[in-house]
Amino acid sequence: MRQALVHGGVCLLLVSTLWALESSQAPGELTIAGYLAATWAFVCGMALSHITHEWGHFAGAIASRATLTIKPAAHPLFFDFDYEHNKARQFLFMSSGGLLGNILLLLILLLLVKPASLLTTSLLAAVVGQ
Repeated sequence: MRQALVHGGVCLLLVSTLWALESSQAPGELTIAGYLAATWAFVCGMALSHITHEWGHFAGAIASRATLTIKPAAHPLFFDFDYEHNKARQFLFMSSGGLLGNILLLLILLLLVKPASLLTTSLLAAVVGQ
């Protein structure tokens, strides 16, 4: 539960800063602040991709009823997959879940975000590249 709260809070913080930056920029304006905002959007895209990727791994492991250990403190890699006690099928589910998490994030962003600015294009580029 702690992991979900921390990761959810980080996602909310990242998305809210992107929303605030996007709403404060004038269309077609390319300034130093715009380039810094685009850089921040790229970093946010990488972080959001990482979080959804890891939760995808977790969902795949849970779906296959794999043995795993959730770390007690908040951590970017928040669980340990027990390679010795799980089967190849469970590993495949866990592995595929990470990819599906990234694909899901990309689909959500493609539905919600229009690449009309340098900021949103940078965000999408980071998610596609991850």
